[in-house]
Amino acid sequence: MAEAHFRACIPAGVEPFGYHGIRHLTATELFHAGPPASLIQRILRHKTPNTTARYLHELGLDNALEQIDGTF
Repeated sequence: MAEAHFRACIPAGVEPFGYHGIRHLTATELFHAGPPASLIQRILRHKTPNTTARYLHELGLDNALEQIDGTF
């Protein structure tokens, strides 16, 4: 099954990616769309807000910690 999405990437000119890449894309798009960080946490199914903050920070969303602070 995993090979199928890799095969689809090549003709589309997209670098192959896995499910974790989809999670990163989801987190980034949600962050830029502006919902509360608590919603991003629920969608990503993180147990703690610190995990969500670290995840967003690792994606280069440097102001993630300020946005998350005090929203939980």
